[in-house]
Amino acid sequence: IMVGSLWYTHFLFGKSWMRHSGIRSTDITVGEARRGYLFGTITALLQSTLIALIVDHAGEAWHMFVIGILVLWLFILLESFNRFIWERASLALVLIHAFRSLATLMAAAFTYHFVS
Repeated sequence: IMVGSLWYTHFLFGKSWMRHSGIRSTDITVGEARRGYLFGTITALLQSTLIALIVDHAGEAWHMFVIGILVLWLFILLESFNRFIWERASLALVLIHAFRSLATLMAAAFTYHFVS
């Protein structure tokens, strides 16, 4: 949640995301924002659980850790590419989301590894 909150600020990719998605800050209601954070939190917990499984199974074998993260990110990138094809999302929007996913996965993986 913290990575996404920072990722979509005006300081990073928020302006670009709004431009490419056609969303204005005034378009988002308080209820939509609450639902977004609720479901975003649930999604983050599920992703963190998957990351924990990858980190635990990789152990000290960093190459397995890296392969696990790359495989997850490849799935995310391919799924995001479907948005480019079917929803006519711009390539820039697809890449903004895909790289945010990578940053989130890496933050979760490193946090779990160094905390556990």
